[in-house]
Amino acid sequence: MEVDWAGNTLEIHDPINGEISKAYLFVAVLPCSCYTYVELCGNMKLENWLMCHVHAYSYFGGTTRLLIPDNLKTGDRSNTRYETVLNRSYQEMTSYYDTAVVPARVEQPRDKPHAEGTVKVASTWILATLRNRRFFSVEEANEAAAEKLKELNERPFKNRPGSRKRAFLERVSASAAGKTVRASIMVSRSAGRLRLSCVGRNEQILRSLRPHRT
Repeated sequence: MEVDWAGNTLEIHDPINGEISKAYLFVAVLPCSCYTYVELCGNMKLENWLMCHVHAYSYFGGTTRLLIPDNLKTGDRSNTRYETVLNRSYQEMTSYYDTAVVPARVEQPRDKPHAEGTVKVASTWILATLRNRRFFSVEEANEAAAEKLKELNERPFKNRPGSRKRAFLERVSASAAGKTVRASIMVSRSAGRLRLSCVGRNEQILRSLRPHRT
């Protein structure tokens, strides 16, 4: 799963004093199907960053073996060619969900091409569409964003048959039917370069979602 924050924001109007604040769009995408999850937050701090991951896992119905975030201070403290040091809270979350983290390198958008592309699409399909509407809370904005997300995932692809949702369901169905499924994500850092590619036609198997600790 590739994750990132969109660069564009959405305005939230305070119903009492009229002050305007920003809502930031979190984007998660499954690479092979491009199936997408988005969520608006009042800030990009660690608590929201972690909860958005949990909500994405819930939306997808399971966890993935690999997680590729942007090179953010909220997620990792340092990321070099040879070593990645995660933020403690982020490490605890990924350990709980048994997920390996491979952060993208600084200023290397090709390390997470699906997230980068989806961020652009989401910014146009969701943020640009909602920009002319007035929202008085992040919750209200998220309800509208969820409707646009549904449209985005069900929208037909331009260059191949089906849609994001259909591609996702087909891969999950193939896995459930016991068809040959190989690890669909291969990652290597040879020569200091991160390589991410899909193998075969099946989505990476989504593992059962562990209950969130309270």
